[in-house]
Amino acid sequence: MRYIVLVLLSFGASCAFGQTFLSEKLKPCECLHLSFENLSDSTVAYLYDNAKAQKQVNEFLNILKENLSLSEKGIIPIITTLQVECIENRFAMATVCQNEKLKVLEKFIYFNRQMFEKTDESNKLVNKFILAHEIGHHIFNHLHSDYVNNPIAEEALNRALPCKSKNCDPQRLNHLKELEADYVAVWLLKQLKIEKNDLKEIFEVIKIQGKLSETATSLTHPSIIVRKENADRSFLYFGRNEGSFLNGKGFVDAEFDKILTDINKKYREELSLNEKRMLARLDYTKASFRLRAKADSLTKVGEFGKAIESMKSAFTNLQKSVYFEDKDSLEMLAQLVKIEDFVSKKRDFTLSPFIGSGVLLNTFTNQTEKIPTINNRAESAGLSISLINWTKKHWLETQIGFKRSHFETIGIQNDTKLKIEKFDLNQVILNLNYCFSTIGKSSNVFNWGKGLIVSAGPQLNYHLASKYYNYYSESSKKEILFHPNIGSHFEIGYESASRKRSLPFKNYRISLTHDLQRMMFKEINTLRGSPKLLSQSLAIKISYRQW
Repeated sequence: MRYIVLVLLSFGASCAFGQTFLSEKLKPCECLHLSFENLSDSTVAYLYDNAKAQKQVNEFLNILKENLSLSEKGIIPIITTLQVECIENRFAMATVCQNEKLKVLEKFIYFNRQMFEKTDESNKLVNKFILAHEIGHHIFNHLHSDYVNNPIAEEALNRALPCKSKNCDPQRLNHLKELEADYVAVWLLKQLKIEKNDLKEIFEVIKIQGKLSETATSLTHPSIIVRKENADRSFLYFGRNEGSFLNGKGFVDAEFDKILTDINKKYREELSLNEKRMLARLDYTKASFRLRAKADSLTKVGEFGKAIESMKSAFTNLQKSVYFEDKDSLEMLAQLVKIEDFVSKKRDFTLSPFIGSGVLLNTFTNQTEKIPTINNRAESAGLSISLINWTKKHWLETQIGFKRSHFETIGIQNDTKLKIEKFDLNQVILNLNYCFSTIGKSSNVFNWGKGLIVSAGPQLNYHLASKYYNYYSESSKKEILFHPNIGSHFEIGYESASRKRSLPFKNYRISLTHDLQRMMFKEINTLRGSPKLLSQSLAIKISYRQW
């Protein structure tokens, strides 16, 4: 008979201490073949033999059939028990093998006859619990799921179910499988009318016979103390909830983290004062190195502010602890200084498109009088360019844009206001601004902040094709020319700044701007002679910063 072993899950000491699954000289299938040969050749009568184990497994499977609904009975497998000599220092092992001749999967429970004989003498419930536990692995199909120390199975699973949560942690998954199998064992033994205190005795025998530490854990198995607590809670759960045990499968997962928290809390409460201090120092050391690793990751993605905060927290934790060498402190300080120095020198190139709309406050005169104007308005759009250092409150900013202004002159005739002329002015503007912002050097300056911004500077204005229209002239519109001029620009507003591109709504500026310029006409002859124009504009401007 030829078999290919697919997956193995065991109950016993070896997993807890990371010993080999099987004898190093035998592969799983060879172990299976050898066991069948030994059974056929053996004439020795044992105190606990294969027939006894198979009888107990069949009894449990019958209990399942009696208690499960018709739709649930399909999960009840056919399980063959097999005493083997090659599982070394463990009680039992759930196994799935493929029968190459029949092309079917067969489910087995290997058990260690010598260990079963010892436990049967001290407490007959122990072997029942162990076999019920292995049945649980088969019932919940653990042998076809993830992280089973089988590279082929792991690769197939990773392709189908990529890790996206804490539930993909291999150790957590393995521990949950063992606790779920214990959950099934508790349910099956509860059908045999055991008491809650029996569970304590069962795990005590398993601990002694398996030479297990109560608090020792491994990649594959949780500690005895965790399993005892899980068994107790499962027992109470069955007492409160009637019906199929399958309904409460999620109970184990839900209780797992609570059990760990409660046990850890109880363990700390029982420590002496000195032990608590030592444990706290160790916690500080662990925290400091986690924070340092976090700082390294943040630095790589440009989150320098958070990296510095993390590094400072790590250094503070390290100082509270005694579990470090001087070189650790020096390395951390050197890294902190390096990041801070880099940030103090680094400048980020920014582009900020803007739009604005406002009113004109014109002073329009000729040689003898001030000419009143109406319908004064202005619109602008452009781009701000700057190099920003996030540790500085001030920087230089260049703005280039297009501005369109419109106004009309009026005259009064017989107490009636009459439109006389209309001006449409088009300009290219270039500002060189000195900016001051309150977000510089704030606690979150390296990442994002909100505050007041003020900027001021000269403004170069170059006129394009501007139009003049005289309502009393036979000609409609004519082009007018201005001399380029230099004015001034002032801006005050509210700014939110962020270094994270994923936060577009954290990068904006809303401001009130004031522009002042004196316009000099090249050639124009209005109804009132050669005018002069002192133009002021007040506008609301909105800009968005892009890195």
